[in-house]
Amino acid sequence: LPGNEGAREYDELSTGEIWLLNLSFAYTLAEQATETEDAGHNWEILVLDEPFANIDEDIREETLEYIRDSDIQFIIMTSNEDLESHFNPQQVKSLDRIQVQYTFDDMEELIADD
Repeated sequence: LPGNEGAREYDELSTGEIWLLNLSFAYTLAEQATETEDAGHNWEILVLDEPFANIDEDIREETLEYIRDSDIQFIIMTSNEDLESHFNPQQVKSLDRIQVQYTFDDMEELIADD
């Protein structure tokens, strides 16, 4: 792990280190399942939600490089537009944000319509 301070308990890790450890675990499972052609499960895609929020920039760059070179497909959901530059523009899909605001009366009407 970054810093290499020796063995530590899981709850002694930083948020970024925990995320990196969890990503490594998920990636290893996906890679192993893909290599063994686990017919009952599709492990070829990993979905990540705001994966780089608590990662140092140098670790983020190394992780992005590893993800780009991987045979596993990643779907990354993020509000960090700087990440787009790390990928082929044809691989990046952007969604427009809309604001939705309901009152309790609106919610009652929506529920009643169902």
